[in-house]
Amino acid sequence: DAWLHSAGASLWIDGKHISTISEERLSREKYDGSFPNLSIDYVLEDCDLVRDDIDIVTYTQNVHSPTRLDNIQTILKREFPNSEVRFVDHHQAHACATFFTSPFERASILSFDGSGNSYPVCSDAVGFETGLYAIGDKTDGLCVMYHSINGLKKEMTFNLGQVYNNISRWCYTQMEQEAATKIDNMYVFMETAPGKIMGLAAYGDKTKVDLPNLFGVNDDRFYFPYVYDKHMPSDKEMGKYDAEDIAAWCQGQFEDTVVEFFKILNHKEKYLCIGGGCGLNVLTNARLLNEGLFEDIHVFPAANDSGLCFGGAIYEVFKEEKELIVPDYLGFLGREYDEKDIREALK
Repeated sequence: DAWLHSAGASLWIDGKHISTISEERLSREKYDGSFPNLSIDYVLEDCDLVRDDIDIVTYTQNVHSPTRLDNIQTILKREFPNSEVRFVDHHQAHACATFFTSPFERASILSFDGSGNSYPVCSDAVGFETGLYAIGDKTDGLCVMYHSINGLKKEMTFNLGQVYNNISRWCYTQMEQEAATKIDNMYVFMETAPGKIMGLAAYGDKTKVDLPNLFGVNDDRFYFPYVYDKHMPSDKEMGKYDAEDIAAWCQGQFEDTVVEFFKILNHKEKYLCIGGGCGLNVLTNARLLNEGLFEDIHVFPAANDSGLCFGGAIYEVFKEEKELIVPDYLGFLGREYDEKDIREALK
């Protein structure tokens, strides 16, 4: 399970993007997290390359991989015997994917999701990175100003994605109990449920929910605000309300917290790039624009973990190459197909 979900491969040559694909598009298994053999073959075939031709392989970490780096490196060296293996931080990959595909030369960057890398907090506890805030400059790269922690150090959390995910799964189970019971992989469930809650929120009324606020934003930790969890409601507490009202309430809490964070934050640019699974929350992104906090916002289309292979690759490409050549159409990163290919597929 070190591979988790949403595996894929991205190929770059001399600073130019060649193609990127998610394993699920080829295996037809939603959120496929197995070793991306199909994806690797797909991107290599596009250039008549084989695995022995690859110079650098990057692997973007997740919650399991920091404790298994030796095993992962062994597998990658076996598959790519002539390559150097490099590991990229989870949120760094999300941040690079959105910033280096943006039209901005300089911008604020926020990456946040359920969890990124893990790390030991003490002998019997593990923490998780849940977000990153940085200033990006296309000459200098990223200056990471805030790397969140969700572990024993509660004052440093930026745990919006994980809380949103937990409540999403509760709502999904209430509305689609039969479908929910069929999902036996917790990581697939984490990908399935949150995308539903935004749509469900439109049918609910957040004012009907009388529960403590989920989050607080504190601005007295040196010069940088941080978000902390105030109260995670129990199933019994949420069970007093309709699922659509809980969805509306959770969505409202999420939006309000992100907006408050940026209102307090002094160290920000006029543009914002958003990455991580939470970057797909279009209602929150629209609020940030409507509040006038930024002149414009860029979100990489594969903001969630399906874009990690692209983000990890572009991070290393920026370090190695003098020029980045990014495709114009970020929603279409796979191979190009001519009319003959299309006709064959139709047959």
